[in-house]
Amino acid sequence: MHYSVGMEQTQLLSEFKSVLNEELTILEGALLVARLVQPDTNTDWCRERIAHLAQMMGTDVSALRIVRKLRDAGFNGSEEYYKSENSALEHVLRHREGIPISLAVVILAICEELNIKAHGVNFPSHFLVSVGSQLVDPFRMELVDEVNCLEWLKENGISSSQAFRPASTRDIVTRMLNNLGMLATANEDNARALEISDFKLLVTPDPFSVHLERVDYWLQLGVTSMAKHDMEQAIAVAPDENTRAKLKQGLDSLSAQGSQLH
Repeated sequence: MHYSVGMEQTQLLSEFKSVLNEELTILEGALLVARLVQPDTNTDWCRERIAHLAQMMGTDVSALRIVRKLRDAGFNGSEEYYKSENSALEHVLRHREGIPISLAVVILAICEELNIKAHGVNFPSHFLVSVGSQLVDPFRMELVDEVNCLEWLKENGISSSQAFRPASTRDIVTRMLNNLGMLATANEDNARALEISDFKLLVTPDPFSVHLERVDYWLQLGVTSMAKHDMEQAIAVAPDENTRAKLKQGLDSLSAQGSQLH
């Protein structure tokens, strides 16, 4: 059983399945997320804009040249950090501002266009980019010293073993969706959070946590039958027997409740 979705969302859900293909470019993955925020996203214009920015880099392109050129062009971190438009690539390109991961997408898409070796970095504090062997902070559009990153990790008691792990297109799309989901939750928009979680389920390597989120969203909306459905899904992919047993108790509690459709 699933709640109804519009034709536009159904089409986008279908296209999101392509994110599972690791050959999907960063640019195309980001454009899928952009259409979730702004359905009328001008994808052709975004591709043309990235191509123009890439051409603007000239020859002998380096990480330093990229951040300087983008900074000179006005790209910087958004002062209005918590707004969904910061995850929409067209908005980021037109207004030249965004959050770390959306600005990282701009850098990575330019590198894709120029065939420069680069990848996103799932650093704990905020998303970074590696261009060649140089780390970049996309929010400040400046180079980052890895030694400083290691010191930050040590001060915060975080292991460095996974801190510099390269992010795939799927990782980046997942992180962007998580950002949108957190915004919806903060705004107490449970219907929107559910909509975003539909997309998260298509790309996340951890469906267990997403199904648990959905249980809470459904309960907030008063739809117990769907909360039970997602609880059953969570039980099916629970990480261990102890967790599974606790969730079954929760399912029994939900089964005793009625369902109110809205």
